[in-house]
Amino acid sequence: MHSAPKRQPVAVALLASSLGILAACSGEPSAPSRVVPPVDQMASLGTYIVDVNLKTGKVLEHAVASSPPTGGVDARLYGAVGSIRHHFTLRGGVPSAGNTYTLEDRIENQFAFPIGTNGPHTVGTSPPDTMGVYVWMALAPFQITGCTAGPTCLVRTDSGADGAYPFTSSTPQPYMYFKTVLEASDGVTGSGRDYTNQSPAAGGTGIDYSRAFSFRASTTVTGFTFGVSVSAALVRPTDLRWKVFYTGDSLPNRVGTSLADLRSDPDWRVRGSSAAVQDTSIVTTGCAAGTSPCFRIESSNPVLIFSPTDTILYSRSDSMGSSDNAYIAAVVAVANLQSGIPSVFLGMQDRNRLISFCLAADAVGFCDAAHAFVSGGSVALSPSVVHSWRIAKFAADSVVIFGDGARQMKFIYASLPAAPSASASNPVFWFGNKVFASLSSPTNVTSYWSSVVYEIGATSP
Repeated sequence: MHSAPKRQPVAVALLASSLGILAACSGEPSAPSRVVPPVDQMASLGTYIVDVNLKTGKVLEHAVASSPPTGGVDARLYGAVGSIRHHFTLRGGVPSAGNTYTLEDRIENQFAFPIGTNGPHTVGTSPPDTMGVYVWMALAPFQITGCTAGPTCLVRTDSGADGAYPFTSSTPQPYMYFKTVLEASDGVTGSGRDYTNQSPAAGGTGIDYSRAFSFRASTTVTGFTFGVSVSAALVRPTDLRWKVFYTGDSLPNRVGTSLADLRSDPDWRVRGSSAAVQDTSIVTTGCAAGTSPCFRIESSNPVLIFSPTDTILYSRSDSMGSSDNAYIAAVVAVANLQSGIPSVFLGMQDRNRLISFCLAADAVGFCDAAHAFVSGGSVALSPSVVHSWRIAKFAADSVVIFGDGARQMKFIYASLPAAPSASASNPVFWFGNKVFASLSSPTNVTSYWSSVVYEIGATSP
């Protein structure tokens, strides 16, 4: 589970100019088929048992407060009462082609605070970097009625899920993904702002994030039961820490702004030229020792040799002020760097200072918005030898570089470059590459990211 300070509003956009990169956005033409849940960042919000009567079309839900009627649910997931409520309906009450039944689910927040965000936001809008809500099938269909369970008496999960992940079992469990924030409970069941299908005139948000599970049943089946659980970023008003983790086993490209497009894996914005975004892949070679697979970024082929454009940046806006402790850490291997030319970077920016950590072949340190080392802000160190980095921000006092767990240098916070005025209201975390070119040809700067993690409210994990 992660948590966060609730002091600053979450930013809506990042201006690429704040880091001296292109403003053009690019991405894949369609959304990935999977949305891999960041399970280590999610809080378990309970399990519901769902009884489906195919004869009458009636669906009943009840929270699991103790051991469920069949095994398979982790005990941590018991006790859904008071957290999430489900509203399932059987679409049309009759099967579609292939004897498929579709159950639509709308979830309702029963907490007195929003779910899925770490900062204040406008009711009826989703902060751009919410991790969303995962509703997953904790218990596959059981208690089948109308026939005797066997080869000709089955209920199986069909289409409709956004993916499958082994939450609590070795077998991947289908899940639905709600890319939204669930508003705080308004005390009214089945309507209002905490119910994700109400118009503003009816007291709701006007946002419908319903999802559907489909089941394919044998013709003689008259009913069945299954279990659903919920995982989400649960941040209570008293929580002080917020952690976001990316593992380099899947492309982190967010695509588009539509609801379907927001099912990115995981949720980072990508900025750069079209060519730049194409120079990324998941690989098993080149990764830091002991890590595989990893996310490869290769910067090459600038449009103009004297004006390199193949810069790639992955970023998340988040809630961080100058008085907050924070850190960003990464395990990254590099190739084709040159001495004195910082070309691989990660960092963070609050509303006052730019904390951009850069790597060249012979040194590492803090850079300005043009990716040049600031005076006194670098140290001689080879990133081909050191692969694990952590940049710790001690409020408005100082920033410290740790390499492979050892303290490398300290820099006074007030001596960091100022956050560009155009984006001073947008705290953000990022990582990526910047291409460089000689007079004759560009050099392919390559980075291999095994993991990237940042946390607000702490200086170390």
